[in-house]
Amino acid sequence: MQKHKEKRKISLLPIVYIWITSILLLTLFVSSKYNTNENNFKQIEKIYIENLKSKIKIRIDNLSTLLTTTYTNRFEAIEFIDKLRFDDGTYVFVLDENKTMLVHKNKMLTNVPFEMTSDPTYKKNVSNIVSSSLEKTSLFVNYSQSKSVFNRDKELNKISYVKHLPSYNFIIGTGLYDDDIQKELKIIKKDLDEKLEIEIKNLILFSLVIVFAITTILILLAILARQKQQRRTTSS
Repeated sequence: MQKHKEKRKISLLPIVYIWITSILLLTLFVSSKYNTNENNFKQIEKIYIENLKSKIKIRIDNLSTLLTTTYTNRFEAIEFIDKLRFDDGTYVFVLDENKTMLVHKNKMLTNVPFEMTSDPTYKKNVSNIVSSSLEKTSLFVNYSQSKSVFNRDKELNKISYVKHLPSYNFIIGTGLYDDDIQKELKIIKKDLDEKLEIEIKNLILFSLVIVFAITTILILLAILARQKQQRRTTSS
C-alpha cells in the first residue's frame, strides 16, 4: 500500500512540474509584454511630441515666408495674423520688440503697454520670449501659463515656437498646452493597453488549453501504466 502511494506521488510529479513551469514562464512572458508595451508607448510619446513640435515650427516658418513675400505693410500683416485660425484650435500670437502683445486670442492682452501689465507670470513669459527671440531669431520656449492667462490656479506647461521678423519689428509664435498633448497621448495609451489586455487574455487561454491537454495526456498515461502494472501483478 505504501509503495502504491509512492508510485502515485511519483506519477504526479511531472504534472506538478509542468504547472509550476507553465505559471512561471507565463508570468515572465506577461511581465515582458507589459515592459515592452511601456517602452513602445514611451517611444510613441517621444515621436508624437516631436511631430507636434515640427508641425508648429512649419506653421510659423511658412507664415513668416508668406508675410515677407506678400505683405509689405506691417499693419496689414498684423490684421491677417489676427484672423488666422487653425483646425486644431491653435492660434498665432504677435509681440513687438517692446514686449507689447499685438495679436492674441485674448483681446484683453492686445495693445497694452508692457509696463502697464501687472501679472508677474505673464510679464516673465513675455520677457523671456522677446529676449530669447531677439537673441536666437527662432526657438522653442517652454513656460507655464493658464489657458485664460490670468487664472493662476490652473497654470499649465506650454511649449511655443517663436520667430523674430526684423522687417516687421515683431515676433510671431504659436504653442501647445501640455494637457492637450496628454489628452491625445492618453487615448493612444488606452488603445495600446486594450490591445495588450486582449493579447494577454488570449495567451493565458491558449496556455491553459495546452497545459490541460498535456495534464490529461499524462494522467491517462499514468492510469494506463498503473493498469498494466496491475495486470502484471495479477498474472504473476
